[in-house]
Amino acid sequence: MRVVSLLFALLAGQALAQTQDNCEAVKKDFLILPSGQIIHRSRLSFVYRPLSERTLAHLSVLQQALEQQGSKLVVLPIPYLEHILNPDLVPHNNPTAYLKSYQQVIQQFQKTRILTIDLLPPAVELRKQQPFMFETLYDVHWSQAGLDLAAQVTAQTIQQQFPALSREIQQDGAKITVTGTFKNFGKSERSLQKACKDFPLKGDVFNTYTLGGDSSDLLSDQEPAVVLLGTSYSARPPGLGFDHSLSMALNAPLENHALNGSGAMGSLFEFFALHRPPSMVIWELPLYQINRQEADINSLGPDNLNQVLAYVVRQDAQPLWSMRGQSQGKRLHVDFDAQIPERPWTVFTLKLLNVEDKAFILNITYTDASTQKMEFDRWHGTNFKDYAFVVPAGKKIKSVDVDIDSDKNVDFEVSLVSSTLNLPALPN
Repeated sequence: MRVVSLLFALLAGQALAQTQDNCEAVKKDFLILPSGQIIHRSRLSFVYRPLSERTLAHLSVLQQALEQQGSKLVVLPIPYLEHILNPDLVPHNNPTAYLKSYQQVIQQFQKTRILTIDLLPPAVELRKQQPFMFETLYDVHWSQAGLDLAAQVTAQTIQQQFPALSREIQQDGAKITVTGTFKNFGKSERSLQKACKDFPLKGDVFNTYTLGGDSSDLLSDQEPAVVLLGTSYSARPPGLGFDHSLSMALNAPLENHALNGSGAMGSLFEFFALHRPPSMVIWELPLYQINRQEADINSLGPDNLNQVLAYVVRQDAQPLWSMRGQSQGKRLHVDFDAQIPERPWTVFTLKLLNVEDKAFILNITYTDASTQKMEFDRWHGTNFKDYAFVVPAGKKIKSVDVDIDSDKNVDFEVSLVSSTLNLPALPN
């Protein structure tokens, strides 16, 4: 019996030592700030990659296309955490390099004539009193104070730059009241507490509101003039009321079309494929998204911006050609009429009518024998069967081929339209 007790004691001692070793190993990955907030060290070495000239050209044309349809585009870039932290708290950081990379990207957006909100200076000031966002590894979203500040700065900038439009969109009656609070716990704290039982579990406090559920609760009988696009920073949940705060700051109804986990472009795909541009589009964009490869699905790159532009400009367009058909097995092949006139700003659209697969490769052959491959994917929403792109200037489509992951023949519609907007050609 004594041998068994000694064995259990030995095993317990080994388990305790292993737990302590795990705890110390985990703690090495984190920086614990004087405020008690924690941050993973991997997030302290981040420099933004500048936008390419092709991406900037596409952004500029998007701004012009929306403006010609009576819509103002506002972009709200969200800085990464280490740009907001006081450099004294992170002495091994290189704040000069990070600040220069941030400023360069903001200036690039501004050169496209898109109204760009600079959140960094007010976020740094707020951080002297309380965190602008969660200071953890796994949750990069903003705090209640951060989202309220972002809403106020965005509204003030819009009111200064577009005073007439700001007065036009304002509407009394869309009242929102804070009714309570709840605590949100980041995954970093939970992982630390799992390894280190004595580690204090801290939660960030968020407001709750009288108007819950879908943001259409904020709407009057008329269609809203302001639409919010973006990511999980704005979507509910877990956007945690940014749409409410922004609606209150603007004193205007707001329709929220942000999507969780949709990358830089997902919500733009889904919204513009189905809707005409409203009076104002506010595009919330976490800046770490721009460091993804431009060719990645839903990243901020010229191919994805081309697709968004196709949805926008086809709203005001003249039909050139269309056909309906059915795929033969897993392959869809379409030959185009050689008599279709060549027009600037021709938009190709493919609609798949009875297929579940939402991702595929479109292989295009042009009449000059050149080819192009485009990858389409939709992570969210109901519109992933509607795909479009702007045909390169000076080219005509000869044929398209699509491999479809389906056991049955698929009905499809293909069309070409020519936009009536007066826009510069996109760079090839």
